[in-house]
Amino acid sequence: MIPTVIVANDLGELWFESIRACFNSIQAKTYKIDKGSFEGHTRYQLFSFTGIIEYPNTRPLAPILPEGQTGVTDDDYICKYFAEYIMNPDKAPNEEYSYGEFIYPHLDNIVDMLKRTPQTNHAVINIGEPFYYELGYAEIEHHYGDEWVNTKSAELWNYPKYYENPPCLRCITWQVNNDDTVTIAVFFRSWDIYAGMPTNLGGMQLLNEYICNEIGRETGPMIVYSSGAHVYDTAIPMVEARLGKSLSV
Repeated sequence: MIPTVIVANDLGELWFESIRACFNSIQAKTYKIDKGSFEGHTRYQLFSFTGIIEYPNTRPLAPILPEGQTGVTDDDYICKYFAEYIMNPDKAPNEEYSYGEFIYPHLDNIVDMLKRTPQTNHAVINIGEPFYYELGYAEIEHHYGDEWVNTKSAELWNYPKYYENPPCLRCITWQVNNDDTVTIAVFFRSWDIYAGMPTNLGGMQLLNEYICNEIGRETGPMIVYSSGAHVYDTAIPMVEARLGKSLSV
């Protein structure tokens, strides 16, 4: 199978072309969700999606829609998302996780590393913590001292965390380019293109601008990856309005 690769000028163009690819690409996968968000609904999903945005700093960060269509986000909301969710280390009540609890505590180290040793692949932040799956949480027998005892696999492996839905964003990296700009690259295990991508990537661009301001450089291209970039069937009417045509789904 051939990966889906889209090169775009700005964030809005990537959003539009990614949505269109979900319904035009021969690599797109259509399936009913057994486990995850919107169980029982249908996803239209791209295979091994890569997006390259040449000028992610273009304003507005949010997509520009034709007159009369309601946007999925705007720059004010993206700024709020960046401040309250990416740069805030505290989870809101009843949240399983927030990206900020994993991103914010490491930013000083990322800044220091890129200042002292800019030519490195070590500038990386992982999102989430070791966790176990409900299906793998089984009683197993293992040897402890002079006797065999039963314990649950999560206890044996010391994986205390259970996510009902593991974080979608899993990894962020930074690299300094030959022209001294800085590229931010992100990986999403699962990604709602229609409703999530514009705010997510707007927030990532603001994060890169924060890093670059701290180290005295300019932001460069953005690279995004996902093994599960998709559009939900619930978004079909809005997608049809944006694409300006009916979809045979």
